[in-house]
Amino acid sequence: MCALVVSPRALLRLGVVSVLSAGTLVQRVSQAEDLREARRLSAGDRPTLVLIDLDGDVPADELHAILLEAGPGLAVLGFNAVGRSDAARMVMRLRRGAVLDHDADPAALLGAVSMLLAPSVAEIRPVRPLLTSRQSETLSLAARGMSNAQIAATLHISVGTVKRHLSDAFLALGARSRIEAINRARSLGQLRAATA
Repeated sequence: MCALVVSPRALLRLGVVSVLSAGTLVQRVSQAEDLREARRLSAGDRPTLVLIDLDGDVPADELHAILLEAGPGLAVLGFNAVGRSDAARMVMRLRRGAVLDHDADPAALLGAVSMLLAPSVAEIRPVRPLLTSRQSETLSLAARGMSNAQIAATLHISVGTVKRHLSDAFLALGARSRIEAINRARSLGQLRAATA
């Protein structure tokens, strides 16, 4: 399997290449400094996975062109400190798309790559939990059918904090809805007994 890492940050590219090369998921990793170079490289290599730095000015039209040319089987993992950019939303809408925070550790990177490349969510066994304990607890309460206000009251936190935990869990799981996040988390063994 071939991967392509796209970032203007040389250290980020090298770090991701190093982590991917140490694992067994990827045989060959190419690097591109920007989307134009990525488009040129992907025309010849046809990567299965693109890992892209979404911070800064990511031209949506160039990202869209790469995604169209690669076809629906392409897995895309974006890196974003904010998680709310147009490019991040574009990646999240993909069938095999997810966004990982820049602060994620190597185990989270490999877990996200495994999730994106797995033929079925049921076959995924993450290296470490994709969710923090609070995200897992919040999502577990949502799985019980609780509203955001009920979750906030149960956990003694604000509704805004509940929304942030759920949103972060969606990003970590590559989910677009509450139901999808709950199903993915359940399949991955990421739900836990919530304290009441």
